[in-house]
Amino acid sequence: MRRRTVWASLVGVVSGAAALWGITTALPAGAVTGPAVDATITIPTASDCAAQSTGPFKVAMSSDGLYTYATLNGDGRVARLDNATNTVVGTACTGARYPEGLAVSADGTRLYVTNGASSNLRIINTADMTTVKDLDVGGSSDGVDVVTVPAAIGKVYVFRHTEASIVVVQTSDNTVIKTFSVGTSSGRRAQGIVASPDGSKLYALVNEGIAVIDTTTDSVPSTITLSDTTGIAMAPDGSSLYVIGGAGDNSLRRVRLSDNSVVSTVTVGSGPRAIVITPDGKHALVILNPANVVAAVDLVANAVTHTVAVPPSPYGAAMAPNGLFAIVANWGGGYGDSLSRLSLAWPTTLPPTGSNSDWVVVVGMLLLVLGAVAFGFGGRRSRTPVSNQ
Repeated sequence: MRRRTVWASLVGVVSGAAALWGITTALPAGAVTGPAVDATITIPTASDCAAQSTGPFKVAMSSDGLYTYATLNGDGRVARLDNATNTVVGTACTGARYPEGLAVSADGTRLYVTNGASSNLRIINTADMTTVKDLDVGGSSDGVDVVTVPAAIGKVYVFRHTEASIVVVQTSDNTVIKTFSVGTSSGRRAQGIVASPDGSKLYALVNEGIAVIDTTTDSVPSTITLSDTTGIAMAPDGSSLYVIGGAGDNSLRRVRLSDNSVVSTVTVGSGPRAIVITPDGKHALVILNPANVVAAVDLVANAVTHTVAVPPSPYGAAMAPNGLFAIVANWGGGYGDSLSRLSLAWPTTLPPTGSNSDWVVVVGMLLLVLGAVAFGFGGRRSRTPVSNQ
Protein backbone atom coordinates (compact mmCIF):
# COMPACT_ATOMS: atom_id res chain seq x y z
CA MET A 1 0.00 0.00 0.00
CA ARG A 2 2.76 2.40 0.98
CA ARG A 3 4.58 1.74 -2.30
CA ARG A 4 1.46 2.51 -4.36
CA THR A 5 0.91 5.77 -2.43
CA VAL A 6 4.47 6.90 -3.05
CA TRP A 7 4.25 6.08 -6.77
CA ALA A 8 0.88 7.84 -7.11
CA SER A 9 2.21 10.91 -5.35
CA LEU A 10 5.28 10.97 -7.59
CA VAL A 11 3.04 10.77 -10.66
CA GLY A 12 1.04 13.75 -9.33
CA VAL A 13 4.14 15.83 -8.72
CA VAL A 14 5.63 15.02 -12.12
CA SER A 15 2.33 15.58 -14.00
CA GLY A 16 1.65 18.88 -12.28
CA ALA A 17 5.16 20.14 -12.89
CA ALA A 18 5.01 19.04 -16.54
CA ALA A 19 1.70 20.86 -17.09
CA LEU A 20 3.01 24.09 -15.59
CA TRP A 21 6.29 23.79 -17.51
CA GLY A 22 4.29 23.32 -20.73
CA ILE A 23 2.34 26.53 -20.09
CA THR A 24 5.52 28.46 -19.32
CA THR A 25 7.42 27.30 -22.39
CA ALA A 26 4.38 27.81 -24.63
CA LEU A 27 4.43 31.56 -23.99
CA PRO A 28 5.55 33.20 -27.24
CA ALA A 29 8.89 34.95 -27.30
CA GLY A 30 8.47 38.67 -26.68
CA ALA A 31 4.91 38.17 -25.42
CA VAL A 32 5.07 41.35 -23.37
CA THR A 33 5.97 43.59 -26.30
CA GLY A 34 3.47 46.08 -27.65
CA PRO A 35 2.58 47.62 -31.01
CA ALA A 36 5.51 48.51 -33.27
CA VAL A 37 6.05 50.01 -36.73
CA ASP A 38 6.96 47.13 -39.05
CA ALA A 39 6.71 48.97 -42.37
CA THR A 40 6.75 52.51 -43.75
CA ILE A 41 4.95 52.90 -47.06
CA THR A 42 6.03 55.88 -49.16
CA ILE A 43 3.41 57.51 -51.37
CA PRO A 44 4.65 58.66 -54.80
CA THR A 45 4.55 62.46 -54.92
CA ALA A 46 3.94 62.87 -58.66
CA SER A 47 0.38 63.96 -59.30
CA ASP A 48 -1.68 65.25 -62.17
CA CYS A 49 -4.39 66.39 -59.77
CA ALA A 50 -2.76 69.30 -57.90
CA ALA A 51 0.68 70.84 -57.46
CA GLN A 52 1.51 70.10 -53.85
CA SER A 53 2.99 67.28 -51.76
CA THR A 54 0.88 64.30 -50.85
CA GLY A 55 -0.10 64.79 -47.19
CA PRO A 56 -1.71 61.40 -46.28
CA PHE A 57 -4.58 62.54 -44.07
CA LYS A 58 -7.30 60.04 -43.27
CA VAL A 59 -7.50 56.31 -43.96
CA ALA A 60 -10.15 53.61 -44.28
CA MET A 61 -9.87 49.86 -44.73
CA SER A 62 -12.01 47.41 -46.69
CA SER A 63 -14.07 45.01 -44.60
CA ASP A 64 -11.96 42.05 -45.77
CA GLY A 65 -8.76 43.81 -44.71
CA LEU A 66 -7.13 43.47 -48.14
CA TYR A 67 -6.90 47.17 -49.00
CA THR A 68 -6.35 50.47 -47.25
CA TYR A 69 -7.41 53.77 -48.82
CA ALA A 70 -5.82 57.12 -47.90
CA THR A 71 -6.78 60.67 -48.80
CA LEU A 72 -3.77 62.71 -49.94
CA ASN A 73 -4.69 66.10 -48.57
CA GLY A 74 -2.76 68.52 -50.74
CA ASP A 75 -2.39 66.92 -54.13
CA GLY A 76 -6.04 66.04 -54.68
CA ARG A 77 -5.74 62.25 -54.78
CA VAL A 78 -6.82 59.14 -52.95
CA ALA A 79 -4.45 56.15 -52.85
CA ARG A 80 -5.17 52.42 -52.72
CA LEU A 81 -2.74 50.30 -50.70
CA ASP A 82 -2.39 46.51 -51.01
CA ASN A 83 -2.04 45.37 -47.40
CA ALA A 84 -0.38 42.08 -48.38
CA THR A 85 2.55 43.79 -50.12
CA ASN A 86 2.48 47.23 -48.45
CA THR A 87 2.53 48.89 -51.87
CA VAL A 88 0.40 51.53 -53.53
CA VAL A 89 -1.53 49.81 -56.33
CA GLY A 90 -3.65 52.69 -57.54
CA THR A 91 -4.50 56.37 -57.15
CA ALA A 92 -7.30 58.59 -58.38
CA CYS A 93 -8.05 62.30 -58.51
CA THR A 94 -10.86 63.36 -56.21
CA GLY A 95 -12.12 66.50 -57.94
CA ALA A 96 -10.53 69.10 -55.66
CA ARG A 97 -7.24 69.83 -53.94
CA TYR A 98 -7.95 68.78 -50.34
CA PRO A 99 -9.63 65.37 -50.12
CA GLU A 100 -10.44 64.65 -46.50
CA GLY A 101 -12.85 62.01 -45.20
CA LEU A 102 -13.39 58.65 -46.84
CA ALA A 103 -15.32 55.44 -46.32
CA VAL A 104 -15.59 52.07 -48.07
CA SER A 105 -18.89 50.36 -48.81
CA ALA A 106 -19.61 47.12 -46.94
CA ASP A 107 -19.03 45.04 -50.08
CA GLY A 108 -15.78 46.89 -50.85
CA THR A 109 -16.83 47.97 -54.35
CA ARG A 110 -17.33 51.70 -53.71
CA LEU A 111 -15.20 54.40 -52.11
CA TYR A 112 -16.73 57.67 -50.93
CA VAL A 113 -14.38 60.68 -50.64
CA THR A 114 -15.22 64.14 -49.28
CA ASN A 115 -13.23 67.33 -49.79
CA GLY A 116 -12.34 70.14 -47.41
CA ALA A 117 -12.02 72.70 -50.19
CA SER A 118 -15.17 72.02 -52.19
CA SER A 119 -18.72 70.76 -51.93
CA ASN A 120 -17.83 67.58 -53.83
CA LEU A 121 -18.39 64.00 -52.75
CA ARG A 122 -16.70 61.68 -55.24
CA ILE A 123 -17.91 58.08 -55.55
CA ILE A 124 -15.17 55.80 -56.88
CA ASN A 125 -15.20 52.25 -58.25
CA THR A 126 -12.51 50.50 -56.19
CA ALA A 127 -11.78 47.88 -58.85
CA ASP A 128 -10.18 50.36 -61.23
CA MET A 129 -10.29 53.62 -59.21
CA THR A 130 -12.52 55.33 -61.77
CA THR A 131 -15.16 57.90 -60.91
CA VAL A 132 -18.73 56.64 -60.65
CA LYS A 133 -20.34 59.97 -59.81
CA ASP A 134 -19.72 63.39 -58.24
CA LEU A 135 -22.30 64.82 -55.86
CA ASP A 136 -22.76 68.31 -54.45
CA VAL A 137 -23.10 67.85 -50.68
CA GLY A 138 -23.00 71.48 -49.56
CA GLY A 139 -20.82 74.56 -49.34
CA SER A 140 -17.06 74.49 -48.95
CA SER A 141 -15.63 74.22 -45.42
CA ASP A 142 -13.06 72.33 -43.38
CA GLY A 143 -13.94 69.13 -41.57
CA VAL A 144 -15.98 66.81 -43.78
CA ASP A 145 -16.41 63.16 -42.80
CA VAL A 146 -18.33 60.34 -44.43
CA VAL A 147 -19.56 57.05 -43.01
CA THR A 148 -21.10 53.97 -44.58
CA VAL A 149 -23.59 51.63 -42.93
CA PRO A 150 -24.69 48.04 -43.67
CA ALA A 151 -26.05 47.58 -47.17
CA ALA A 152 -29.57 46.95 -45.87
CA ILE A 153 -29.76 50.59 -44.73
CA GLY A 154 -29.06 51.74 -48.29
CA LYS A 155 -27.49 55.08 -47.37
CA VAL A 156 -24.21 56.93 -46.97
CA TYR A 157 -23.90 59.86 -44.55
CA VAL A 158 -21.72 62.95 -45.03
CA PHE A 159 -21.04 64.98 -41.88
CA ARG A 160 -20.04 68.63 -42.36
CA HIS A 161 -18.45 69.76 -39.08
CA THR A 162 -18.57 73.52 -39.55
CA GLU A 163 -22.27 73.49 -40.40
CA ALA A 164 -22.99 70.58 -38.01
CA SER A 165 -25.19 69.07 -40.69
CA ILE A 166 -25.71 65.65 -42.21
CA VAL A 167 -26.18 64.99 -45.92
CA VAL A 168 -27.90 61.68 -46.73
CA VAL A 169 -27.00 59.89 -49.96
CA GLN A 170 -29.14 57.07 -51.27
CA THR A 171 -26.85 54.32 -52.59
CA SER A 172 -29.32 52.76 -55.05
CA ASP A 173 -29.07 55.74 -57.41
CA ASN A 174 -26.36 57.89 -55.74
CA THR A 175 -28.62 60.86 -55.08
CA VAL A 176 -28.85 63.27 -52.15
CA ILE A 177 -32.20 62.65 -50.47
CA LYS A 178 -31.98 64.79 -47.33
CA THR A 179 -29.91 67.36 -45.45
CA PHE A 180 -30.57 68.10 -41.77
CA SER A 181 -28.97 69.84 -38.80
CA VAL A 182 -27.58 67.78 -35.91
CA GLY A 183 -26.65 70.63 -33.55
CA THR A 184 -24.23 73.52 -33.67
CA SER A 185 -20.61 73.41 -34.77
CA SER A 186 -17.93 72.61 -32.23
CA GLY A 187 -15.60 74.78 -34.28
CA ARG A 188 -12.98 72.04 -34.19
CA ARG A 189 -11.76 69.83 -36.98
CA ALA A 190 -12.37 66.25 -35.90
CA GLN A 191 -12.98 62.69 -36.93
CA GLY A 192 -16.47 63.07 -35.76
CA ILE A 193 -19.00 60.47 -36.87
CA VAL A 194 -19.40 56.74 -36.30
CA ALA A 195 -22.12 54.13 -36.91
CA SER A 196 -23.46 51.45 -34.62
CA PRO A 197 -22.62 47.88 -35.74
CA ASP A 198 -26.11 47.34 -37.16
CA GLY A 199 -26.25 50.80 -38.74
CA SER A 200 -29.44 51.78 -36.93
CA LYS A 201 -27.77 54.77 -35.26
CA LEU A 202 -25.04 57.29 -35.97
CA TYR A 203 -23.16 59.32 -33.40
CA ALA A 204 -21.78 62.73 -34.44
CA LEU A 205 -19.65 65.18 -32.45
CA VAL A 206 -21.29 68.60 -32.13
CA ASN A 207 -20.95 71.56 -29.78
CA GLU A 208 -23.69 70.20 -27.52
CA GLY A 209 -22.00 66.79 -27.20
CA ILE A 210 -22.79 63.68 -29.23
CA ALA A 211 -25.80 63.85 -31.53
CA VAL A 212 -27.61 60.50 -31.72
CA ILE A 213 -29.02 60.01 -35.22
CA ASP A 214 -31.75 57.51 -36.13
CA THR A 215 -30.99 56.19 -39.63
CA THR A 216 -34.59 55.05 -40.15
CA THR A 217 -36.04 58.55 -39.80
CA ASP A 218 -32.80 60.50 -40.42
CA SER A 219 -33.47 62.66 -37.40
CA VAL A 220 -31.83 63.44 -34.04
CA PRO A 221 -33.98 62.01 -31.22
CA SER A 222 -31.42 62.81 -28.51
CA THR A 223 -28.00 64.26 -27.71
CA ILE A 224 -25.49 62.96 -25.18
CA THR A 225 -24.03 65.87 -23.23
CA LEU A 226 -20.24 65.91 -23.50
CA SER A 227 -17.78 68.74 -24.03
CA ASP A 228 -14.49 69.31 -25.83
CA THR A 229 -14.27 66.37 -28.27
CA THR A 230 -12.05 65.64 -31.27
CA GLY A 231 -12.66 62.03 -32.26
CA ILE A 232 -15.00 59.13 -31.70
CA ALA A 233 -15.00 55.33 -32.07
CA MET A 234 -17.54 52.58 -31.42
CA ALA A 235 -16.94 49.50 -29.28
CA PRO A 236 -17.22 46.41 -31.51
CA ASP A 237 -20.19 45.10 -29.52
CA GLY A 238 -22.02 48.43 -29.76
CA SER A 239 -22.17 48.89 -25.99
CA SER A 240 -19.97 51.97 -25.66
CA LEU A 241 -18.49 54.96 -27.43
CA TYR A 242 -14.88 56.01 -26.97
CA VAL A 243 -14.32 59.75 -27.28
CA ILE A 244 -10.99 61.58 -27.37
CA GLY A 245 -10.44 65.18 -26.32
CA GLY A 246 -11.44 67.11 -23.25
CA ALA A 247 -9.69 67.59 -19.89
CA GLY A 248 -7.05 69.77 -21.53
CA ASP A 249 -7.40 67.91 -24.82
CA ASN A 250 -5.65 64.81 -23.48
CA SER A 251 -8.27 62.31 -22.37
CA LEU A 252 -10.02 59.21 -23.64
CA ARG A 253 -13.50 58.75 -22.23
CA ARG A 254 -15.77 55.72 -22.42
CA VAL A 255 -19.46 56.52 -22.76
CA ARG A 256 -21.73 53.61 -21.79
CA LEU A 257 -24.72 53.69 -24.12
CA SER A 258 -27.12 51.90 -21.80
CA ASP A 259 -27.35 55.08 -19.72
CA ASN A 260 -25.19 57.54 -21.72
CA SER A 261 -22.81 58.02 -18.79
CA VAL A 262 -19.04 58.47 -18.80
CA VAL A 263 -17.77 55.40 -16.93
CA SER A 264 -14.01 55.76 -17.37
CA THR A 265 -11.41 58.36 -18.28
CA VAL A 266 -7.74 57.88 -19.06
CA THR A 267 -5.09 60.47 -19.89
CA VAL A 268 -3.54 59.63 -23.27
CA GLY A 269 -1.44 62.70 -24.13
CA SER A 270 -1.93 66.05 -25.83
CA GLY A 271 -3.39 66.61 -29.26
CA PRO A 272 -5.40 63.41 -29.92
CA ARG A 273 -6.71 63.33 -33.47
CA ALA A 274 -8.07 59.85 -34.15
CA ILE A 275 -8.92 56.63 -32.34
CA VAL A 276 -9.41 53.04 -33.50
CA ILE A 277 -10.44 50.00 -31.44
CA THR A 278 -9.27 46.40 -31.78
CA PRO A 279 -11.97 43.91 -32.85
CA ASP A 280 -11.99 42.27 -29.40
CA GLY A 281 -12.69 45.64 -27.77
CA LYS A 282 -9.75 45.34 -25.37
CA HIS A 283 -7.32 47.89 -26.81
CA ALA A 284 -7.30 51.24 -28.58
CA LEU A 285 -4.80 53.20 -30.62
CA VAL A 286 -4.93 56.97 -30.20
CA ILE A 287 -3.12 59.26 -32.64
CA LEU A 288 -1.29 62.07 -30.80
CA ASN A 289 -0.59 64.60 -33.51
CA PRO A 290 1.80 67.13 -31.91
CA ALA A 291 4.02 64.46 -30.31
CA ASN A 292 4.22 62.31 -33.47
CA VAL A 293 3.30 59.17 -31.55
CA VAL A 294 0.56 56.57 -31.33
CA ALA A 295 -0.59 55.73 -27.81
CA ALA A 296 -1.71 52.14 -27.15
CA VAL A 297 -4.41 51.94 -24.49
CA ASP A 298 -5.47 48.88 -22.52
CA LEU A 299 -9.22 49.45 -22.27
CA VAL A 300 -9.63 46.81 -19.54
CA ALA A 301 -6.92 48.22 -17.27
CA ASN A 302 -7.79 51.77 -18.44
CA ALA A 303 -4.15 52.73 -18.95
CA VAL A 304 -1.69 53.68 -21.67
CA THR A 305 0.71 50.73 -22.04
CA HIS A 306 2.91 51.80 -24.97
CA THR A 307 3.73 54.75 -27.20
CA VAL A 308 5.03 54.29 -30.75
CA ALA A 309 6.91 56.99 -32.67
CA VAL A 310 5.76 57.68 -36.25
CA PRO A 311 6.72 60.30 -38.89
CA PRO A 312 5.59 63.91 -38.43
CA SER A 313 2.02 65.00 -37.84
CA PRO A 314 0.06 61.71 -37.86
CA TYR A 315 -3.64 62.26 -38.35
CA GLY A 316 -5.81 59.31 -39.42
CA ALA A 317 -5.77 55.61 -38.60
CA ALA A 318 -7.53 52.41 -39.64
CA MET A 319 -7.69 49.05 -37.85
CA ALA A 320 -7.48 45.71 -39.66
CA PRO A 321 -10.59 43.53 -39.22
CA ASN A 322 -8.44 40.74 -37.74
CA GLY A 323 -6.81 43.11 -35.28
CA LEU A 324 -3.27 42.13 -36.30
CA PHE A 325 -2.21 45.50 -37.72
CA ALA A 326 -3.21 49.11 -38.16
CA ILE A 327 -2.37 51.80 -40.73
CA VAL A 328 -1.51 55.37 -39.71
CA ALA A 329 -1.48 58.34 -42.11
CA ASN A 330 1.51 60.65 -41.59
CA TRP A 331 0.11 63.97 -42.76
CA GLY A 332 3.26 66.03 -42.11
CA GLY A 333 1.28 69.25 -41.90
CA GLY A 334 0.13 68.69 -45.47
CA TYR A 335 3.57 67.74 -46.76
CA GLY A 336 3.97 64.15 -45.59
CA ASP A 337 4.47 61.25 -47.95
CA SER A 338 4.13 58.06 -45.92
CA LEU A 339 1.87 55.61 -44.14
CA SER A 340 3.02 53.59 -41.13
CA ARG A 341 1.98 49.98 -40.67
CA LEU A 342 1.84 48.96 -37.01
CA SER A 343 1.98 45.31 -36.03
CA LEU A 344 -0.17 44.75 -32.97
CA ALA A 345 1.16 42.43 -30.27
CA TRP A 346 -0.36 42.83 -26.84
CA PRO A 347 0.93 41.74 -23.40
CA THR A 348 0.11 38.08 -22.85
CA THR A 349 0.07 35.85 -19.76
CA LEU A 350 -1.09 32.64 -21.42
CA PRO A 351 -0.18 30.95 -24.70
CA PRO A 352 -2.51 31.67 -27.62
CA THR A 353 -4.81 28.74 -26.87
CA GLY A 354 -7.27 31.16 -25.31
CA SER A 355 -9.52 30.12 -22.44
CA ASN A 356 -8.73 26.44 -23.05
CA SER A 357 -5.34 26.98 -21.45
CA ASP A 358 -6.89 28.11 -18.16
CA TRP A 359 -7.95 24.61 -17.16
CA VAL A 360 -4.46 23.31 -17.94
CA VAL A 361 -3.01 25.70 -15.39
CA VAL A 362 -5.64 24.79 -12.78
CA VAL A 363 -5.24 21.04 -13.25
CA GLY A 364 -1.46 21.33 -13.29
CA MET A 365 -1.40 23.24 -10.03
CA LEU A 366 -3.91 20.87 -8.46
CA LEU A 367 -1.89 17.79 -9.44
CA LEU A 368 1.27 19.40 -8.16
CA VAL A 369 -0.25 20.28 -4.76
CA LEU A 370 -2.05 16.96 -4.29
CA GLY A 371 1.02 15.04 -5.39
CA ALA A 372 3.20 16.88 -2.93
CA VAL A 373 0.73 16.31 -0.08
CA ALA A 374 0.39 12.63 -0.94
CA PHE A 375 4.15 12.25 -1.18
CA GLY A 376 4.60 13.82 2.24
CA PHE A 377 1.88 11.67 3.75
CA GLY A 378 3.34 8.52 2.19
CA GLY A 379 6.80 9.45 3.43
CA ARG A 380 5.57 9.89 7.00
CA ARG A 381 3.82 6.54 6.92
CA SER A 382 6.97 4.84 5.63
CA ARG A 383 8.90 6.11 8.68
CA THR A 384 6.36 4.79 11.21
CA PRO A 385 7.89 1.84 13.22
CA VAL A 386 6.19 -1.50 12.62
CA SER A 387 5.26 -3.36 15.79
CA ASN A 388 6.47 -6.94 16.19
CA GLN A 389 3.54 -7.72 18.39
